[in-house]
This record gives sequence, C-alpha cells and structure tokens, in this order.
Amino acid sequence: MSSKKPPKKYNAAKLGNNKRNDALLTYVLGGVAIVAIIVLIVIFVVLPNTEDTEVQAEGYGSVQDGTPVKVIDSGGVLLGDPDAPVKIDAYEDFLCPACAQFEHQFGGAINQAIDNGQMAVQYHTLDFLNKYSASGDYSTRAAGAALCVADTGDGALYSKFHSALFQDGVKPEEQGSTDLSNAQLSDVAKQVGADDAVVSCIADGAKVDVAKAGAQSSMQQLSDKTGGQVSTPTVLHDGKKVNIQTADWIKQLTGQ
Repeated sequence: MSSKKPPKKYNAAKLGNNKRNDALLTYVLGGVAIVAIIVLIVIFVVLPNTEDTEVQAEGYGSVQDGTPVKVIDSGGVLLGDPDAPVKIDAYEDFLCPACAQFEHQFGGAINQAIDNGQMAVQYHTLDFLNKYSASGDYSTRAAGAALCVADTGDGALYSKFHSALFQDGVKPEEQGSTDLSNAQLSDVAKQVGADDAVVSCIADGAKVDVAKAGAQSSMQQLSDKTGGQVSTPTVLHDGKKVNIQTADWIKQLTGQ
C-alpha cells in the first residue's frame, strides 16, 4: 500500500470565494481605519480648536466708568487698579491680525476681570509691523493715538478706543493698499466719546514720537524676558509667558 496522499487540488470556485472574502475584509479594515482617523481628528483637532476659539465674556464691552488709566514710564498704558492682585503685560501691535483676534476673544473677559478688581493690564504697543502698512508708520501712529486717549485718565474711553482700533472696518489690512490717516484715527476717537483736546492730539500726531520710543523700549523689554522671542500678541505674568492658546487662561490667573 502506498502512504502517499493525492496531490492537493486547487478549487477554482473556492479560490474565487477566498478572493472575494479577502477583498471584503480589506474594505472593512479600510473603513474602520478611516472612521478611526476621523475620530482622532475630531478629538485632537476639532474639539480643542473649538474650545480655544470660544469668545470669553462675549458682549461684556469696555471697562466701567471710573476705571483708572495712565501712561507708564516705558511708554505703555496701565489700565485698572494698580494694586490689583494680578497684573499682566500685554504686547500688541494695532496692525496685527492675531492681536485683533485676541481682542475679539478675550477683550471682554479682560475688561470684566479689571472691573472686578481682579486684574490690571499694562498694554505695550509695538510697531514692528509698520513696514506692512500702506503708510509705512500706521502701527506707531495708532499707538500715539492711544496715548492721547490714555492721557485723559478715562479708562472707559481708553478701553473703547483700544477695542475700536481692532474692529473690522477700522483696523487696516496687513499689506493692504490703505490705512487710516491721523485725521481718520481722530474720528474713531471722537466716535467713542473723545473730546476736542484728544481729537486734536491725535490729528496733530502729538504723541507719535513718544509712541515710537515706547515701542522700542517695549520690544527690548519683551526680548529680554522671552530670550529674543518678539511676537504679538504676547502676555506675560510675573515676567513669564502666559499660554493664551487655552480658553481659560484668565480664570487660571485670577482663580475665578
């Protein structure tokens, strides 16, 4: 007797079924992979971005009447109670699109924290984006206009003007074909309630040189505290950079 087994025969029909099953399995696995990728995108990209771009204290508006404001030695502006438990330094440029987004997202919450006596803000206006303005010096002139308003000591007026400079239709486009003249900047101030003295100060460019010196001082200060990383908007607390990419950074600082 022979112990040899007959050679294995390949069944064409069975092979066909196997191929179809393999193809089906490939489609199933591919579908599962696509679903998994979509879930990961939602978890790690969509949801965090949704939270981080949420407007904080939406509709709060400017600080209340009676809030103090003053120009500080470095050419910056201190808004709020100088003895507030939390004091932050905010570095910005009035031509900066990201600064406009920052004001839109956090301006109300900052003003609310100032009104609650929890926070004071030292605004430092830089002008390194001048070269991207149509006039070549918009950032400096806008900073000078803000100093004219801050010199009144009227915090509510300064807060309104500061916010207005970042609003759509007022803030010029970076690398745009036009920007605001001093006369147009003074009109913006008049619209938020500035008196004739402030309007004249802005129209005459009376604080432009002060703003230019202040911008240089603030830029050096920021560079020294961040190891040469000068960008806007930047927020410092106790000399350390604050992560403003998180939606609740103000609550973390104030404990509220």
